[in-house]
Amino acid sequence: MYPCRIERSFRTDGVSAGASLYNTAGRAPELTPFQSAFKRNWNKLAQRPLGTHTYQTDVQCWICDCGQQKYNPYLLCKHLVQTLAPPPPNFFTEVVRRRVIPFYYHPSLKLKDGTALPEPDFICSVSNGDPIETTTDSTLVLRGVKRKRAGPKPPPTELCTEDAMAEDPVNAPVSSRSSSPILADEYSDDEVDKNSEWLIKRITDIKAGIAIVMEQQVKNPHAGKLWINSMKRANIGNDVAEMAHNVRHFTETGHKQPTTWAQEGNKSSQRYTRNTMGYYEAK
Repeated sequence: MYPCRIERSFRTDGVSAGASLYNTAGRAPELTPFQSAFKRNWNKLAQRPLGTHTYQTDVQCWICDCGQQKYNPYLLCKHLVQTLAPPPPNFFTEVVRRRVIPFYYHPSLKLKDGTALPEPDFICSVSNGDPIETTTDSTLVLRGVKRKRAGPKPPPTELCTEDAMAEDPVNAPVSSRSSSPILADEYSDDEVDKNSEWLIKRITDIKAGIAIVMEQQVKNPHAGKLWINSMKRANIGNDVAEMAHNVRHFTETGHKQPTTWAQEGNKSSQRYTRNTMGYYEAK
């Protein structure tokens, strides 16, 4: 082997400049934590099946009336994601969430038919939604306006007022509708339709069973006492009756469970939670 000399320059932080160049050459820029989580969520929504219901989706303003954006930490929904063509890799390395509409914009975003999104009007939102003072010191000098001298620091204000302290947080109203971000978009529209059809059929069967019971009870209960006693021993319809009692208690009191939590081993509390979780009370 012939001797050779390798000259390496070091940066002030102790990392070799040559080594740093070697480690990053030919690689895509590393995603920030936000961009990594955003990409995972985007890809997940891109694979989620769409239902048959049509929603008003506006990718130019980044708004969809399906209602799932308010549950998504990145203001995404499957309709917005799947309205666009799959974005190039540099989109995820450059994506930034804005605080005003449109919440996301990138020149590489295109509709599925290849149409590019029009560039939004960024006038009056160059500061990403924050108000700015456009008058500079130089314009103040030209106008002959003197800068104000910094005054003394104002005394600290009271953060808690008597009115705020008078409010009783224990007696605050409790919402009767669950707004779980997980359950909100867990099922596709097609699955919801299938479950609704199944529930309608089950209600029809329950009504038919009630008719049979009423017939035995009204016409000749003594003649059908053997059958009635058998139904009582089997506790027929107990699950439906418990569901009705739980939902009635839930809607009248606003309590999601009779105890603090559906503890393991407490079957009654667990049934109450199953019967009321996600129940929507029509106003």
